[in-house]
Amino acid sequence: MNYDSISGGDAMEAIEWLAGYPCFSYSLLYPTEEVKDITTAWRFILDGLSKKSPMTLSTEKGSGYNKYGLVQGHSYPIVGLNILYDHGKASYFLLKVFNPWRNDKAYNGTFSD
Repeated sequence: MNYDSISGGDAMEAIEWLAGYPCFSYSLLYPTEEVKDITTAWRFILDGLSKKSPMTLSTEKGSGYNKYGLVQGHSYPIVGLNILYDHGKASYFLLKVFNPWRNDKAYNGTFSD
């Protein structure tokens, strides 16, 4: 299998095949014992990025764009993260993602550039 033969599907499967990394999938829509909420998900992502593990996020299935300008049913590589604090309390968990689709549409939600 090579990159050219990937035509959609699951980013986790592509990472397993192309890089040989063990992969895990977590969803905030369907919490598990390991990742129950945004705080534990954030710790998981921070740990993975600190180990230079490839990580992606996926948008909901569908066609076209979601309300934030992201392509539906696609994966985006996670390239960074940040926390914004309000009065000393972690208020916003921000992920920096790479848009490989290079389309005219871009993320347009809160904190977009």
